[in-house]
Amino acid sequence: MRGVRCLSRSALVERCNRLLALAPMSYLALWRLQPAAQALQSSDGGIASIAADDGYESEEAFSRAFKCHAGRVTIGRGTKFDRQSARQSFP
Repeated sequence: MRGVRCLSRSALVERCNRLLALAPMSYLALWRLQPAAQALQSSDGGIASIAADDGYESEEAFSRAFKCHAGRVTIGRGTKFDRQSARQSFP
């Protein structure tokens, strides 16, 4: 996406929709969540530490973002995270 620094906001949205089939903020959210999803799959680190490593201020904020974009909940009260959900959501 070279040359986007001189685009208007509406032109950027149009170009992202055309090239990526996503709005710019949706693309950035997915781009941000992919490393976290990989960490959830491959590490034994807790969700709070993975969320902090990915720049989220709280486990709850990370969980909401993950649910919004992956369609799955990372963890619920009193339940253990199912790492399979990250694997299915972010191949």
